[in-house]
Amino acid sequence: MEKIRQSADSTQSGFLQRLIGMPLVSIDRALNMAMFGFGEMIQREDGKGETRTASEYALHVQCAYRLRQQAKGILLASRDTRVSVRTGSPAESPTESSDLHQPNQLAETIFDRAAMRIVDWLKPQPAVVIRLDLSDVDDLSVTLTRGLFLELFRDSSTPGESWRFLQWGGSHVVVPNDIQDMPVGK
Repeated sequence: MEKIRQSADSTQSGFLQRLIGMPLVSIDRALNMAMFGFGEMIQREDGKGETRTASEYALHVQCAYRLRQQAKGILLASRDTRVSVRTGSPAESPTESSDLHQPNQLAETIFDRAAMRIVDWLKPQPAVVIRLDLSDVDDLSVTLTRGLFLELFRDSSTPGESWRFLQWGGSHVVVPNDIQDMPVGK
């Protein structure tokens, strides 16, 4: 196992190291933001005081990314959130969505179907993080067992969030910014 690049803030680097040894347990999205869950599934209280089941740790991704498998190629990628399962064309906007029970979501996309298949495939034998590589421009490559690679590509030259690694109820790392000591959830 190789350690990630030492950043100016060694606390940030140490926090990201928590991913090593964790299983990938969930893949979801909020609009176009992908959410990859790691660790144990836990009960937590959301901002509305409702109890939800969520992963212990998560990568929230707002930049280009892909999940690929060595033998099969790309399984899931950032543009998949933009393609409707129903039409095969760009997904409907949230205001045009016919799913009134999920106003926070776009119409069902290629991402949704692929994420469901991948999570089902991982249930009997989870993929576990074995290596992290962080580039000098904050691209993150996560190597997992079962031949999986999660690759995040920071795709903006301006400051602004590309991805974050968080622990529910704990700290989180926002990239390209430094570590934040803000609680996430409760």
